[in-house]
Amino acid sequence: MIAHPEDWSKEQLVQAIKMVARTWVITDGIYFQTIEDKWGLDEAVKADMKMWERVTVHEARKIRDIFQINEKGPLAIAKALDFVTFSMLDGFELAFEERTPERVVFAWTRCAPQEARLAQGRGEFPCKPVGCMFLEKMIEVFDPEVTLQCHICPPDPHPDNIWCKWELAKST
Repeated sequence: MIAHPEDWSKEQLVQAIKMVARTWVITDGIYFQTIEDKWGLDEAVKADMKMWERVTVHEARKIRDIFQINEKGPLAIAKALDFVTFSMLDGFELAFEERTPERVVFAWTRCAPQEARLAQGRGEFPCKPVGCMFLEKMIEVFDPEVTLQCHICPPDPHPDNIWCKWELAKST
């Protein structure tokens, strides 16, 4: 007998969603480290950029459609961030400093991949270009009129309690 999600309990669905999200993050990390070990960090970042460029657009469109996020502006993108795959996991924490229709300022205060890299002795991942790509693609799907500013993101120096900090603003 093949199990169908339609027949699962709510608890099983939640556990399965978290399992898929965790597997996705682990897969991302394994492929990245495989490229990094064979060809170096710069090549791994280039490959990661290509992956995020395509995956983010797909995921953002699905989030927009499934969760019916039809509004525009920084708040629409902030709302969508709650539904990205990795946001479902315990190793990621997103803190909003400002959430208005004109401007959203937020920071990731926990980042499972960065914490895992440090635990493995690999050092911080210079994720700024990947983070910019991810957020630019979210903007592209939800509202191309929104502008993005990166306040801090590795390889930038950052406080211990913030991995990266971003600002989304309405174009003036």
